[in-house]
Amino acid sequence: MDTDSKTAVLTEFKKNIPLLDVLSDERRQQMIIFLGESDEGLTVGELTNMMNLSQPAISHHLKQLKDLSLVSVERRGTSNIYRLTIGDALDQVQRLINVLREDKKLTR
Repeated sequence: MDTDSKTAVLTEFKKNIPLLDVLSDERRQQMIIFLGESDEGLTVGELTNMMNLSQPAISHHLKQLKDLSLVSVERRGTSNIYRLTIGDALDQVQRLINVLREDKKLTR
């Protein structure tokens, strides 16, 4: 692997570290699944009931997902409705995969 290729791979890895870190938590993975299954989105209360976690724990996990644009939030009356918006994150991971695939030695 030449120096430019190494730099490209390392750059893509560094871009993905926060995303991969957030996605490595099983509870956040469960949230992503629940949010992905919901057409209308879910409130903190609904996620609390579904996951048997405290409201502060749910809110903490949602904030981490929101900070990386994996979920969006819409105010509806007195409730916040959370929806999955993972498309950009998938594109980011795909760029890492593409860079890795470009190096034939890595894809043997």
